[in-house]
Amino acid sequence: MMETCFHEHIHPNLNFPNHGSGPKNLAVRTLPHNFRRHLQPLPVAVGHVTFTRRVRTLGRITILGVRFKVGKRLAHQYVSATLYTRTMIVKIHSHGQLIKQFDFSFVGKRLL
Repeated sequence: MMETCFHEHIHPNLNFPNHGSGPKNLAVRTLPHNFRRHLQPLPVAVGHVTFTRRVRTLGRITILGVRFKVGKRLAHQYVSATLYTRTMIVKIHSHGQLIKQFDFSFVGKRLL
């Protein structure tokens, strides 16, 4: 995918040729209509993912479609939310200090 983006979808404002000047012999490939593998859940790797979110006026943030109440005192500030995939816990930090910790109930929910 990266190779296609680098050669086919080059940004014209960077003084590179546009996508029309790329190779002409590439055919667009599509998945068959009966392809359903993408609907199966993917395994989650062990580790952590950090999100930076701006706290809304009501004191909430959203991570992967799940809302968390972090407090109105942090409204309009940015917080760091780290999701630990092994324990499925979200830890919210502000200025390096732990503010709150939540269980992440995302696993098993269907997105599509």
